[in-house]
Amino acid sequence: MKYITSNALLTAYIPNLVTAVEGEKDLFTKITPHLTIAEAWLESRVVKYADIAENESAMTYAKIIVANEGFRRAIPSLDLILTENGFGIVSDNNVAPASRDRVNALLKGLRAQVDEAIEALDAILNGAVLGDTVFQGYEAQRMQEVTEDFFARYLADKIRIIAMEEMLARRVLSSEVLSALRNYAYDTTVNEPLSTLAFMVKQYIVRKLTDKMTPEEGKHVARQMVDWIRKHPDTFPNWENSEAAKYWADYTYKNDKNSGGFWL
Repeated sequence: MKYITSNALLTAYIPNLVTAVEGEKDLFTKITPHLTIAEAWLESRVVKYADIAENESAMTYAKIIVANEGFRRAIPSLDLILTENGFGIVSDNNVAPASRDRVNALLKGLRAQVDEAIEALDAILNGAVLGDTVFQGYEAQRMQEVTEDFFARYLADKIRIIAMEEMLARRVLSSEVLSALRNYAYDTTVNEPLSTLAFMVKQYIVRKLTDKMTPEEGKHVARQMVDWIRKHPDTFPNWENSEAAKYWADYTYKNDKNSGGFWL
């Protein structure tokens, strides 16, 4: 165990716990297998321990993720015990059992905590977790009006977003411009040409993700991107010599059926 190594550390991140009585196993002991799985999940899907071990702030969020994810995974079995006659439910006359709705609300809240901690960890690491696209953090999911399960949606959207970005790089932006837009996602400086182009690209991708963009609208937005790039040669100096520019060699500001870009 690298992140949550004691019951005291676990309970620091899991509120409203009843202290174990003498002779009873503490929560850390009860859910150690689930914490181990949560650690493995963190390192396989989010971030490696070696990459954050010396970063105190990053380690704090990693511990929040492991504690909440491990506890969430353990909850369905915490009040069950195996007897000679089968499974039973642990009960106490002094503590009323929680309703299914309250348990589900707790599970939902724990998942939300994990999602928020992953995005905070990503910000500390300057996009090392969620920064593979032109979007910052869960920006693409929020633009789709997603309100929960952000990390799961991020993973589900990621392959499609990258594919769309790379298609735009080949046919509209160029690989160099796409790289600049991806780097700009976590840049705190103000660059109006990059910012405006990033907005166009994000709107295009989100509308494609949500099936709200018609083919004609897609062509129009692509032409807007090209016009914007051409208007700012200082920001995009090598675009005219790129492979993407060849698709637009005959296009100026008046398009017709023979102009480039009609396959978008």
